[in-house]
Amino acid sequence: MSVELCFLPATELVARYRARTLSPVEVARAVLDRIHALNPKLNAFCLVDAEGALAAARAASVEAALEARGITATSGIGDAAVSRALAAQGPARVRAADILAFETP
Repeated sequence: MSVELCFLPATELVARYRARTLSPVEVARAVLDRIHALNPKLNAFCLVDAEGALAAARAASVEAALEARGITATSGIGDAAVSRALAAQGPARVRAADILAFETP
């Protein structure tokens, strides 16, 4: 079943989240398991933040539970505070173009 979760369309995932038959944490674990199994052969990821992905999935689960009760994640928080919080999170991103860029004389 876990591999099947990796191929569900987003609309199906949302429907299952709302029905509470599936959680974002289960999907995150399935995707991380698949990355762990295939990445040694594919070498598609140079950085996998498993802890960050699971933390985000747990937060999404909590957010969904609150929204079901009519409480949004940003209730009582200004937009600027949310923007600052989001900008401060996550690992540094490096673009391939930055790594491969070179100057010619």
